[in-house]
Amino acid sequence: MISAFKNFTCFLGIFFFTVLPLSAQEHLQPLDTYFPSMDDALKETIQKGEFLFNDSSRNSELLYVPENTLLDNAVTIKDPSHNLNIESLHFIPYPEGAGEQERASILLTSFNTLRSISTQEGITYISQRRGNESHLLIKESYHINNLDDKDTIEDPTVSSIPDYQKDFVYQKDTSFGGNYFSYEFVTSKEEIYLKVINLTAFRVFGLFKAIDDHELIMNISVIPVENGIITYTAAQALQQDTTEISILGFSIDLIASIQNRMKAVHQWFETRILEELD
Repeated sequence: MISAFKNFTCFLGIFFFTVLPLSAQEHLQPLDTYFPSMDDALKETIQKGEFLFNDSSRNSELLYVPENTLLDNAVTIKDPSHNLNIESLHFIPYPEGAGEQERASILLTSFNTLRSISTQEGITYISQRRGNESHLLIKESYHINNLDDKDTIEDPTVSSIPDYQKDFVYQKDTSFGGNYFSYEFVTSKEEIYLKVINLTAFRVFGLFKAIDDHELIMNISVIPVENGIITYTAAQALQQDTTEISILGFSIDLIASIQNRMKAVHQWFETRILEELD
């Protein structure tokens, strides 16, 4: 009797060891899990790879925030009369076979990809000032230890995702020159939430202030689902009473400028993650 009981408990141990890793907790969830109220037409649109954009000049609320996520709990719309709120939603279909990976593996690859900041050097965007043509956006991009130790360090990688991570980044772009940023990551078993804040003021031509330090916040969520990866960004430019800046005869549409940058970074991430997952 004791022997039979031991055999039975041994069978249970093997059963749970082999079955539980494939439980619902590890399965990739369908897109509907995070967008239960989104209509089918919009879901079809994003699953074709198209971008959805929204901003507070058109709507007084964020429309595309993935529900019940770290980002959903952290982001609230700022008073649109004094702040710009811009959001984008994009869906990246998996390359063939990648969707068979466990969620934890896709999240780890996504986490390391988001931190591969040096590979943003050379990315392009649509420039308003240059006739809405494709133009170089980022000239330099690298990690530093912190603001007191600004020596360049290599892009860090990990073999397991931490619950929290803070990085410091320097980027020099063709519109606002060189600036420092903080990158704060918070993670769960389903999502990577990244909050990016400018630590130095954005200046046009190196002289004229466009956005003050700590007043551009990018809230980014990366969520692997059944057929691909959700990438969502809510950008907030604080203390901005106007959507347009005029400097030395140049007119800058802040909403369009930020949207073009968001799209460029989304496309960079898509290119990189597809290479890593393939």
